[in-house]
Amino acid sequence: MKVAIGLPNAVPGTTGGQLTEWAEKAEERGFSSLGTIDRIVFGSYEPLVALPPYALFGADDELRARKSVRLVELARRPLILLDLPISREYLLGLFMRADLTPHVSWRSPHPEVIRSMVANGFGYALFNARPKSLSAMDGRRVYPVRLAGTHPPAVLGLASLKGHGGSRLVQAFAAHCREQVTNRQIPGMAPPIAGSLDAPADGA
Repeated sequence: MKVAIGLPNAVPGTTGGQLTEWAEKAEERGFSSLGTIDRIVFGSYEPLVALPPYALFGADDELRARKSVRLVELARRPLILLDLPISREYLLGLFMRADLTPHVSWRSPHPEVIRSMVANGFGYALFNARPKSLSAMDGRRVYPVRLAGTHPPAVLGLASLKGHGGSRLVQAFAAHCREQVTNRQIPGMAPPIAGSLDAPADGA
């Protein structure tokens, strides 16, 4: 079976050097080909909030009670991957940067499906955005745990085309977003889990 991987060119902040390193490591790991996601070159990008990655566990997972966990502890565990463009490349890139290969057991483009699978013991997941509810769709509890170490966050922000950001409607919408989306609050979501940790994870 041939497996391809996409370059994380659409992830804000990715440098040319990181793209080159990604391509070299992908070749070393045996991927059959590289893909890229075309995107509009934004005339303006204003970051609003950084969302650090975190791990999600079910009630029967021994890691659920930890304050933090390292990627190396997760690599051999069954990962339920959020299989969406950009998200997929970003999450796999976390392991690649650490010179680790994750054990991807399941994939889904639907976060709630993944949360339900985690709650029912199929594996763990990695996310950035965190819903306020700690329950999956079937009512079972899920447990978010932050990742120890230094990891690039996903950045949520405002993007506008060059020459298309000056109308009063656009300005009002941008002002509303700046007020509502901050490191302390995101509508419908829990505040971001505290950023990556440099201290050792529990039990490390």
